[in-house]
Amino acid sequence: MTRSLGVVFAVIPDLVTASLFVLCWIAPAWIGPGWIKSLMLLMVFEFVCIHATAFLMNLAMSDKMSRTKRSVGIVAIGFGYLGLAAAIAYAFGAWWPIIAFLWLLVGKLAIVWEQANKQRQRQQMLIWGISTGAYIVTVLAGVMIPVPALMITDAVREAAELTGSGLWVDHPERMIFSGLLYFCALSYVKYRVLRQAVSAQSPNSK
Repeated sequence: MTRSLGVVFAVIPDLVTASLFVLCWIAPAWIGPGWIKSLMLLMVFEFVCIHATAFLMNLAMSDKMSRTKRSVGIVAIGFGYLGLAAAIAYAFGAWWPIIAFLWLLVGKLAIVWEQANKQRQRQQMLIWGISTGAYIVTVLAGVMIPVPALMITDAVREAAELTGSGLWVDHPERMIFSGLLYFCALSYVKYRVLRQAVSAQSPNSK
């Protein structure tokens, strides 16, 4: 029962994030147009995290180096990506991505030093691999599929104070559509992978 609740709690953050995309799409005036810019930053930062995780997880799970060397490698690579996260944060006028990325580094260092079993590590790599594919597919879907603006009017776009240029800036509903699909898919993947792990560990499965 406790493990099943853990699976549910693991997917709640992604479902809450998906609900924010929905609210920005259908009720931006209620939630606040500024959330559109925040969610756009979240989608950009998610790409950085996915890209960085490929290198960080490879180091964290390597059996060919000592824990100390793996930790040094993670910190070195992490600070390189931290510069990119800082540039993105500066462009959007928000600094929470830096804190979030530092937290990501802490998580990867924890994998190195904790006595994590191989099954848990495989679960993390599986979730990362599928989430990478899901991100690419959902972003492409937002580009190629006709997406209704719904309540994203010209006034809302102006109030959101989006800077720069590009498809997401000109048509934020496409970014919202991609984000909604991505975080729904991510929550589903996490649920299935973790649920299967719980079922495999239950006494009835043996």
